[in-house]
Amino acid sequence: MGGIEEHFGSRKSAATQPLPLQLQPLSLSSGISESARPDATMDCSVCLEDYNEEERVPKVLPCGHTVCLQCVRRLQQCPTCRRVFTGSPAEQPNNFCKLRLRHQGDARIPRGWCLDCRAAAARRCWDEHAVLNARAAEKRLKEQVPAGALQEAAALLQDVQCQGEEALHALTLLSAQSWNLNLRAGGRRLNGTLANTEDPLIKALWVAVASRATLTQ
Repeated sequence: MGGIEEHFGSRKSAATQPLPLQLQPLSLSSGISESARPDATMDCSVCLEDYNEEERVPKVLPCGHTVCLQCVRRLQQCPTCRRVFTGSPAEQPNNFCKLRLRHQGDARIPRGWCLDCRAAAARRCWDEHAVLNARAAEKRLKEQVPAGALQEAAALLQDVQCQGEEALHALTLLSAQSWNLNLRAGGRRLNGTLANTEDPLIKALWVAVASRATLTQ
């Protein structure tokens, strides 16, 4: 794992000013008694789903035990100590210790490409899905763009080195069915939709865009 993390150490700064890019689809209280241990469980003890900041946000019951919001909505007593609680589920305080640990855990996840989700790998992907590590993702990227296209677009790609985070961005772009573009430069703006094609020049273009532009969801 060390090699993977070192590989994604520092991202090479772009030679030109980042080009704004919007892409569709692509698809953090008090009263907490549980300790924030490094080995603290990060899933709900009832549904066994990972905590998140939406329907599975960790809620602290009056007894001090934590259950996700969705499960609290179905319960009238703590599943651990059986103590009855009152008040609406949303009013129960969030367990910010678990939310903080969740973010720290996400920061330690090695970067990779999930073949099942067709997106950058999340924590669960490494356990349940087929994931390409950094080097394999870069190899997959090169397979997506034929050598002939790179030669034909040599002037555009002359200074581009698509590695690490840039390789994941490019794979995200290449896996979409279509792209909504919002290009802005010098006070002028270009909006439009571009369909995914097998045109090698289009694929080469996304390699260049991924290495220089800012990709947002």
